[in-house]
Amino acid sequence: SEAEELLEGIPSNRRDAEWYYLRGRVFYVRGWLDQAYSYYVRANQMNPANPEYKNALNQLMWQEIQDVQLEMDMAITAMYSTVDAADATCAPA
Repeated sequence: SEAEELLEGIPSNRRDAEWYYLRGRVFYVRGWLDQAYSYYVRANQMNPANPEYKNALNQLMWQEIQDVQLEMDMAITAMYSTVDAADATCAPA
């Protein structure tokens, strides 16, 4: 993407907290949450007083929690479906 190309064009010795935040944002928009997390954490470490960086990291962490919860709910539903199916096949006729 154009944003990524612009960010990569900035020399590493000039990459500040804003650079890390924006790089994280690029990954977040793509759905690459692990990479986004790393960059958001770095931005927050470099400038912990910035509310925009804190909000981005909090939003990402909240989304991760919701994703894990959804996966757990789906696994539990699948487990109970398997148990119910097994019970039905074992039930006396």
